[in-house]
Amino acid sequence: MSSKLEVNKNDMHSIVKSFPQLLRHSSLDVRLREQLAEMRDDRPTGICFIGMGGSSIAGGYVATSLADTSRQPIAVVRDESLPEYIGQGYVSFVVSYSGNTQETLDAYEILAERGCHTVTMASGGLLSKKKADCFIRLPPGFPPRGALPAMFGALLQATQTILGVPTTDLNHMAEEINLAADSWGGNLSKPAALAEWMRGRIPVFMGSRHLYPVAYRAKCQMNENAKTEAFASPFPEATHNELEGFTEKRAGSFAIVLLKSRAEGATNAKRLDIVAEILSSAGHDCTIVTASAPTQMGEMLELTYHLDLTSVELADINGVDPLSVPKISALKKRLK
Repeated sequence: MSSKLEVNKNDMHSIVKSFPQLLRHSSLDVRLREQLAEMRDDRPTGICFIGMGGSSIAGGYVATSLADTSRQPIAVVRDESLPEYIGQGYVSFVVSYSGNTQETLDAYEILAERGCHTVTMASGGLLSKKKADCFIRLPPGFPPRGALPAMFGALLQATQTILGVPTTDLNHMAEEINLAADSWGGNLSKPAALAEWMRGRIPVFMGSRHLYPVAYRAKCQMNENAKTEAFASPFPEATHNELEGFTEKRAGSFAIVLLKSRAEGATNAKRLDIVAEILSSAGHDCTIVTASAPTQMGEMLELTYHLDLTSVELADINGVDPLSVPKISALKKRLK
């Protein structure tokens, strides 16, 4: 992975705006590809991504991106304990941006006992010193959530190599995102405008299939960057339960964002439109957001980039520092 990045790592706005650049610089070198190909030759029976917080989200994106085409099961574990089925036949990606996440280090020890193939990914820390079949070093100095494009790009190409399928051209994907961003302000409002629309309310994000990880990422970015409550729900599952929870007495409390794919099936597209009408009729502010990127992966990355930018715009509106995470830091300090 290249380390030639021009980013002010002390400014979350600069970090978020570097999204396409970070993605472009996350391509794997020849040596790493050869190491991964050796694991592919062992014909793994499954793939597992292990991580916490911002370090886990990239695995969720990759798992969703490849779920429809992979013949091997792909699991995402956000815990220090592992399901029993993750054993010797699996290739497990152990991801901790800092390299010091305790739950992730504990999970690594379980993998070592089971004799799994492991690929570790970190910017440094204890994890970088562990014995693994392959180590992918991440660019240092970012908050973990800011390094998502680098983690995603590297994990995607690594997983595709192990599965024996063509690797995604990350330069092309970065260009696809930049071109999509140039069109914002038309069907997709600019991040500053969406943040202003959210002012004083709790954002709720809903998305189906490949857009649910985007909804979850947006929720986390609102929590950490904008210091606000936020929620994410899978669609259409949310229409079978929580739809009833949006009562008229709480009208005005939420800013509900429905993420819509241009490749959405006709039934689900209709369901999204009806849900927006039902919520609006109950007095709730609701908007449908549609990406302009031409591919499903492009949609995921474009909307992630857009909503990341929205989160720092909302941080400015809320008068908070998007880099600081005092409660999370206090928890980690007390646990030590």
